[in-house]
Amino acid sequence: MRVRYSFSSRHTGHARNPENVKKKKKKFEVVLDEVIEQADIILEILDSRFFSETRNIEVEERLKKEGKVIIYVLNKSDLIDTKKIEKSKLKEVEPYAFVSCKDRIGIKNLRDKIKINSKKLKQEKVTVGVIG
Repeated sequence: MRVRYSFSSRHTGHARNPENVKKKKKKFEVVLDEVIEQADIILEILDSRFFSETRNIEVEERLKKEGKVIIYVLNKSDLIDTKKIEKSKLKEVEPYAFVSCKDRIGIKNLRDKIKINSKKLKQEKVTVGVIG
Protein backbone atom coordinates (compact mmCIF):
# COMPACT_ATOMS: atom_id res chain seq x y z
CA MET A 1 0.00 0.00 0.00
CA ARG A 2 1.27 3.46 -0.87
CA VAL A 3 0.20 6.72 0.69
CA ARG A 4 0.30 9.64 -1.70
CA TYR A 5 0.68 13.09 -0.23
CA SER A 6 -0.52 15.78 -2.56
CA PHE A 7 0.02 19.42 -1.82
CA SER A 8 -1.29 22.07 -4.13
CA SER A 9 0.52 25.33 -4.52
CA ARG A 10 -1.41 27.84 -6.53
CA HIS A 11 1.05 30.68 -6.13
CA THR A 12 1.29 32.45 -9.44
CA GLY A 13 4.02 34.96 -8.67
CA HIS A 14 1.65 37.85 -9.29
CA ALA A 15 0.73 38.54 -5.65
CA ARG A 16 1.77 42.16 -5.82
CA ASN A 17 -0.89 43.06 -8.34
CA PRO A 18 -4.32 42.60 -6.69
CA GLU A 19 -6.11 42.36 -10.04
CA ASN A 20 -3.97 39.38 -11.08
CA VAL A 21 -4.74 37.66 -7.77
CA LYS A 22 -8.47 38.14 -8.28
CA LYS A 23 -8.27 36.67 -11.78
CA LYS A 24 -6.32 33.57 -10.70
CA LYS A 25 -7.90 32.95 -7.31
CA LYS A 26 -10.51 30.21 -7.11
CA LYS A 27 -13.41 30.52 -4.78
CA PHE A 28 -13.06 28.69 -1.48
CA GLU A 29 -16.04 26.44 -2.20
CA VAL A 30 -14.56 25.26 -5.50
CA VAL A 31 -11.20 24.40 -3.95
CA LEU A 32 -12.91 22.71 -1.00
CA ASP A 33 -15.05 20.61 -3.35
CA GLU A 34 -11.93 19.51 -5.25
CA VAL A 35 -10.11 18.52 -2.06
CA ILE A 36 -13.10 16.58 -0.71
CA GLU A 37 -13.66 14.82 -4.03
CA GLN A 38 -10.04 13.76 -4.52
CA ALA A 39 -8.92 12.94 -0.96
CA ASP A 40 -9.54 9.78 1.02
CA ILE A 41 -8.14 11.21 4.26
CA ILE A 42 -8.58 14.86 5.23
CA LEU A 43 -6.24 16.68 7.60
CA GLU A 44 -8.11 19.52 9.30
CA ILE A 45 -5.59 22.01 10.66
CA LEU A 46 -6.69 23.59 13.94
CA ASP A 47 -5.00 25.99 16.36
CA SER A 48 -4.19 23.95 19.47
CA ARG A 49 -4.72 26.98 21.73
CA PHE A 50 -8.42 27.11 20.86
CA PHE A 51 -9.19 24.16 18.62
CA SER A 52 -12.91 24.07 19.39
CA GLU A 53 -13.30 27.58 17.99
CA THR A 54 -11.26 26.91 14.85
CA ARG A 55 -13.22 23.84 13.76
CA ASN A 56 -15.53 24.03 10.75
CA ILE A 57 -18.46 21.87 11.85
CA GLU A 58 -20.35 22.23 8.54
CA VAL A 59 -17.39 20.91 6.56
CA GLU A 60 -16.82 18.12 9.09
CA GLU A 61 -20.44 16.97 8.79
CA ARG A 62 -20.13 16.96 5.01
CA LEU A 63 -16.94 14.92 5.19
CA LYS A 64 -18.54 12.38 7.51
CA LYS A 65 -21.57 12.10 5.18
CA GLU A 66 -19.24 11.33 2.29
CA GLY A 67 -17.35 8.74 4.34
CA LYS A 68 -14.06 10.61 4.47
CA VAL A 69 -11.59 10.05 7.29
CA ILE A 70 -10.72 13.21 9.26
CA ILE A 71 -7.50 13.59 11.22
CA TYR A 72 -7.33 16.72 13.34
CA VAL A 73 -3.94 18.41 13.31
CA LEU A 74 -3.56 20.61 16.39
CA ASN A 75 -0.92 23.05 15.24
CA LYS A 76 1.11 25.49 17.36
CA SER A 77 1.43 22.96 20.15
CA ASP A 78 4.67 24.65 21.20
CA LEU A 79 2.57 27.54 22.54
CA ILE A 80 0.58 25.48 25.06
CA ASP A 81 1.05 22.79 27.68
CA THR A 82 -0.57 19.82 25.95
CA LYS A 83 -0.90 17.91 29.24
CA LYS A 84 -3.24 20.55 30.68
CA ILE A 85 -5.87 20.20 27.94
CA GLU A 86 -9.04 18.52 29.20
CA LYS A 87 -9.40 14.93 27.99
CA SER A 88 -13.13 15.48 27.36
CA LYS A 89 -12.37 18.26 24.87
CA LEU A 90 -9.82 16.09 23.06
CA LYS A 91 -12.38 13.31 22.60
CA GLU A 92 -14.32 15.69 20.31
CA VAL A 93 -11.40 15.74 17.86
CA GLU A 94 -10.23 12.15 17.64
CA PRO A 95 -8.01 11.08 15.97
CA TYR A 96 -5.71 14.03 16.56
CA ALA A 97 -2.04 14.85 16.47
CA PHE A 98 -0.28 17.71 18.23
CA VAL A 99 2.13 19.38 15.82
CA SER A 100 4.49 22.32 16.00
CA CYS A 101 5.57 23.41 12.54
CA LYS A 102 7.97 25.90 14.07
CA ASP A 103 9.80 23.32 16.21
CA ARG A 104 9.05 20.37 13.88
CA ILE A 105 7.45 18.38 16.67
CA GLY A 106 4.75 15.76 16.14
CA ILE A 107 5.26 15.15 12.43
CA LYS A 108 6.15 11.48 12.95
CA ASN A 109 3.04 11.00 15.10
CA LEU A 110 0.90 12.59 12.38
CA ARG A 111 2.48 10.40 9.71
CA ASP A 112 1.77 7.32 11.84
CA LYS A 113 -1.89 8.31 12.20
CA ILE A 114 -2.15 8.74 8.43
CA LYS A 115 -0.62 5.30 7.87
CA ILE A 116 -2.95 3.65 10.42
CA ASN A 117 -6.03 5.20 8.84
CA SER A 118 -4.86 4.40 5.32
CA LYS A 119 -4.55 0.71 6.22
CA LYS A 120 -8.15 0.76 7.46
CA LEU A 121 -9.30 2.00 4.04
CA LYS A 122 -7.78 -1.08 2.35
CA GLN A 123 -6.90 0.74 -0.85
CA GLU A 124 -3.74 0.49 -2.88
CA LYS A 125 -3.34 4.29 -3.06
CA VAL A 126 -4.62 6.81 -0.54
CA THR A 127 -4.78 10.54 -1.19
CA VAL A 128 -4.45 12.97 1.71
CA GLY A 129 -6.07 16.41 1.51
CA VAL A 130 -5.48 19.39 3.79
CA ILE A 131 -8.06 21.95 4.90
CA GLY A 132 -7.99 24.67 7.53
